[in-house]
Amino acid sequence: MNGIIAQYNRTGELFRIEGECRSSCTELLAIKHVCIDPNATLEFHAALRSPNEPVDPGRNRQMASYYNSRLRSFVLANHYMDSRQFHPISGQEMIHRFGYRKCP
Repeated sequence: MNGIIAQYNRTGELFRIEGECRSSCTELLAIKHVCIDPNATLEFHAALRSPNEPVDPGRNRQMASYYNSRLRSFVLANHYMDSRQFHPISGQEMIHRFGYRKCP
């Protein structure tokens, strides 16, 4: 993912998040020119490398650093990253509540 993020940040190209964005896909929110389709769904959970790995607060903080401050505060305060359980947030909410750009 870091290569994709770096590539898009280097070129300034718009990156669209559409459909279901689950798990590590949410790292793409770190792209400077990211937009979200209002019909998309983004799903958040603990940052894990494997299903049997214990939750690591440090890895969660690293993952949350890819999000803007409003979203980061929300997912951490609401314990979205404390377990393997998926917590969906609609594209509409990402745009209106957390200030991400709506895709043209």
